[in-house]
Amino acid sequence: MISTFATVVLSLIATSVVSTLAAPSTGSSDSSVNYGGFATYFYQNGLAGACGTVHSDSDFICAIDQARYGNSGETSPLCGQQVQITNTDNGNTVVVTIADDCPTCANENSIDLSVAAFEALASLSVGDIPITWSFT
Repeated sequence: MISTFATVVLSLIATSVVSTLAAPSTGSSDSSVNYGGFATYFYQNGLAGACGTVHSDSDFICAIDQARYGNSGETSPLCGQQVQITNTDNGNTVVVTIADDCPTCANENSIDLSVAAFEALASLSVGDIPITWSFT
């Protein structure tokens, strides 16, 4: 029979493991593939992204979901990191640099792309596409 102490310890360990597995990845060392996301696109309009740099629509950049980015009033450790994104409908792939946060993304695995980056994956007329992605 397991003691009450052992039961409590096992419960705490299990809770810790579940919390760790459920947390989004925010580091570049995690090269695992992220599923269930969608890519959309946005126009730069001459404005700096949350990372503080102005880009053009022809730059291969992205805005990563707010839950992963963190506080949009600060520069995230994710700024400048690269991600490889694959359109799961047609297999097209693009590598982009994180330059902004996306408070309106569908979920933690969704990414908003510059016009050029989105066009590398699909026609703008599609609007949004299912993707997988990973840090490079």
